[in-house]
Amino acid sequence: MRDKIEKMDKKILIALPVIVLVALSIWARASIIEIEYKENQRIVASPYDLLTLNAKSVYVFDIKTKEVLYSKNEEMQWPLASVSKLMTAIVAKENAPSGFSIRTADVLLQDRGGGDIRSGEWWNLADLIDFSLVSSSNDGALAIASAIGAIDMKADQTPEESFIIKMNEKARALGMNQTYFVNSYGLDISENFAGAYGSAKDISHLLNYAHLNHQDIIENTSRAHIEIESLSGIKHNIKNTNEITGELSGLVASKTGFTDLSGGNLAIIFEVGPTHPVIAIVLGSTKEDRFSEIKKLHKATLFEIRLRNLSRM
Repeated sequence: MRDKIEKMDKKILIALPVIVLVALSIWARASIIEIEYKENQRIVASPYDLLTLNAKSVYVFDIKTKEVLYSKNEEMQWPLASVSKLMTAIVAKENAPSGFSIRTADVLLQDRGGGDIRSGEWWNLADLIDFSLVSSSNDGALAIASAIGAIDMKADQTPEESFIIKMNEKARALGMNQTYFVNSYGLDISENFAGAYGSAKDISHLLNYAHLNHQDIIENTSRAHIEIESLSGIKHNIKNTNEITGELSGLVASKTGFTDLSGGNLAIIFEVGPTHPVIAIVLGSTKEDRFSEIKKLHKATLFEIRLRNLSRM
């Protein structure tokens, strides 16, 4: 009986690469992938080799192993659009006094994509951060920057200018050498000049920092909808601008961005296993393709990690 069990175990181990190969082949839809093993080490092929991505810049980083899993023009400077609101949220959280609240009448609200924020409405800072990130509200980000920037601004500065200086200082501190901010919400300044610039690699640094230090900031960005009641008693039902939150298993955080100059941007963190987070970023895709391309990266990464784990058996 013991011999039979041992033989069965050996057959299962021998069959595992075949099972993985079949799964990959099905996923690739008629693409043929040959994965060769030598002494249990994979020596040929990667799921990433199947990818066709139109994004200008791509970066996939394994937070747990600190490995770059995939990259394409990862240090190219590119308009960030609303992805820049991640920095707005972090700087706000780190510079606001405890219990800080914001009255939206403190800024002149304009048609920047403000969702249903109302003039004169009072907000808890954490709630307004959630609102601004999930709905990608430009007015919400501006309200945050203007209120917090006013705390210690210099005489020759506007509140937002004071806040933007802090954003750029934080970028330098995090080693984001391709990144700088002109406004707090990422909207294009003109048809030739964006509100923020950075690289996919830099945004990976920012997401990694947020994951390690400010999970409360990014937690709700993984949800399709959230409900918030402001301090003024007004209820807000907010839809995530990332329309594929429910299609990405293990999603931890996400932030969209889109302007005429940036095209479609999307940055996410997802778990490929328990306590195993990975960052994936596309910059310069299209408004629609940023979602399909992130899904491709998500799926390829899941297979890549499984193959790596298999090769260690």
